[in-house]
This record gives sequence, structure tokens and C-alpha cells, in this order.
Amino acid sequence: MNKRLMSLYLACALVMAPLTALANVPPIEIDLEQVPLKSVKLRKEFEGYSFTIQNKATKPLTLINAQVKNGVDGSVAYSSVDNGSGVGIWWAICGPAGLFTFGIGWLVGLLGTPVYLVVDKNRNKKARVESLPYTNLVDLGTLNNGDSIEVKTLARLGTKPQLKLTVQDDATKETFMVSR
Repeated sequence: MNKRLMSLYLACALVMAPLTALANVPPIEIDLEQVPLKSVKLRKEFEGYSFTIQNKATKPLTLINAQVKNGVDGSVAYSSVDNGSGVGIWWAICGPAGLFTFGIGWLVGLLGTPVYLVVDKNRNKKARVESLPYTNLVDLGTLNNGDSIEVKTLARLGTKPQLKLTVQDDATKETFMVSR
């Protein structure tokens, strides 16, 4: 009798295990994807990331609070990589070289300075334009079933950003935290 009861219990447990796993599916799914950066200046110090937040529940959920950890806003990242034109370094090389090359280094410095400034200005512009969408801002509010939102952030090389959400179930008014 005990063997039959134990067999019945194990059979029920095997059938019920997948069903309980389905019941524990989190209602909010957060995916993290790395976004390749094109700007040379940004790429030297940062990596781009995109969070996709999707409501997997059958009912609306409200995002109450959101925080991006280890993420850098695009405007902050741009201001940290826009460190002037670098003409001083150019002349620190060409100036002394002119002494040893009978003035050829100075001539290269004079002719190369405008080119250097144009190239650097172009790189700054590309970095500024590329950094604009990386805002770290999450649109708080109601997220209906199947809806998703995207949040872009930059992270310093060697670090990964994290997203922490405080979510409220509109039906039960229960709040919970989700992070990735």
C-alpha cells in the first residue's frame, strides 16, 4: 500500500512541477543587449546598452520607480570625452621636432593644425549626436499586457549597468521589485 501511495505521490509531483514553474514566471521581463558604438571618442571609454522592459502579466502593471545603476547619461558621457581640441599635444610634438628637423616640424605643425582641428571637431560632433539617445530615463506609468519600453544607457568600459524597478500590480495593489 505504501509503495502505491508513494508512486502516486511521485507521479503527481512530476505532473505538477512544470505547472508550478509556470506560476512563478515573473510578470516583468527585463532584457539587456549591448549596442555597438560608432563614435571613436565614446568607444574609447564607454559601451552602449539597451534595456527592454516587457509586461508578461495578463493585467496592467504600473512602474512606480526605476533606477539605472552603473549607467552614465549620454550628455555626461559626452562632456567627459569632449576634452578640448588637443592642439596643445599636437604642438608639444611638432614644436620640439622643429628644432631637430631644421623647421620642418614647425611647418608640419602650421599646416596640420587646421586639419587636426577639423577632424577633431567632426569626431566631437559624432560623439555628441550618438550620445543623445542614451538618457537613462524610464517612462514611469502603466504598462499594459504585452507592452514594452526601451531604456538606453552607457557604461564605462569593464562595467555592466543594472536596472532596478519598483512595480505595482494594478489589480491587487501589491508592489514588488524586479532587477536585472
